[in-house]
Amino acid sequence: MNTLYDEDSLPPIGLGYIASLLEENGVDVRLIDAIASRIPLQDLIDTVNITQPEFIGVNIFTTNYDLVKEFIESINYGAKIIIGGLSTKELYQKILNWDTPNKVDVVSGDGEKITLALINDDENLKPFFQRDNFRYFKVDSSSDYYIADINKLKLDRSYFNNEPVVHPLGFNEVNIVTSRGCIYNCAFCAAARSLNKEYGIRERSIESVQEELRDIQHNYPEVNSIRVLDDLFLKQRRHIQSATKTFMPFPFKWRSMAHVMTFSKATYDEVVALKKSGCHELFIGIESGSVRV
Repeated sequence: MNTLYDEDSLPPIGLGYIASLLEENGVDVRLIDAIASRIPLQDLIDTVNITQPEFIGVNIFTTNYDLVKEFIESINYGAKIIIGGLSTKELYQKILNWDTPNKVDVVSGDGEKITLALINDDENLKPFFQRDNFRYFKVDSSSDYYIADINKLKLDRSYFNNEPVVHPLGFNEVNIVTSRGCIYNCAFCAAARSLNKEYGIRERSIESVQEELRDIQHNYPEVNSIRVLDDLFLKQRRHIQSATKTFMPFPFKWRSMAHVMTFSKATYDEVVALKKSGCHELFIGIESGSVRV
């Protein structure tokens, strides 16, 4: 194990997409990455209470639940709170019991369009559940705020204060996301297909990803590595071919997550081509507790 191999801080790309759409629609946005900037919780609370933004958006996970709860309950002025993240499907009933007089909207699913709608107080907004000052919204494939074509989303990377990442192992890297949803149904995973049927699986086109890579190449000439942050970038054999085609025209090295079944019927030549396209690291999970599997 290399003790210098520290990758605890990744850019909040989901919040970046939301911020980019808001800015494009004339909303004044500030994105604070408290992890990358190593901001203590009390300092973050003080900053927000002093600057008093009208709306506060935050992502929540099971791992940061207590921190987000303390943060929201410590806002001492009349802010409007928007909370998103994959875990909201399970956590929203707990969030309903938080001690805050402020209006709290919890969103499950795509956050870009609905955040803009919440800020604009769109008359078409219909909560899935409401109690007192809390509302819960589901942005599934039947919602007006669902992003059916994720190719159309634009990302302003100037919001990220830790990109490009100067990696301890000697490369300069930025992070991208190319899909939403997962085709697999692992029992241990919050992104499992059976738990998220109503949200759909969407993949960006090769052309869309290549357009982003060209922008990175132009704006960050020092970058020589791309990390694909999808839950699974290489899901099946066909994704070996699409990944190879995507990255082959570029000088970048790249790395990503992969499912072991991706390679079950892959040919030697396909794997060699994948390496030639710049693939230098794959994270492959142990997908079963069974010795046979």
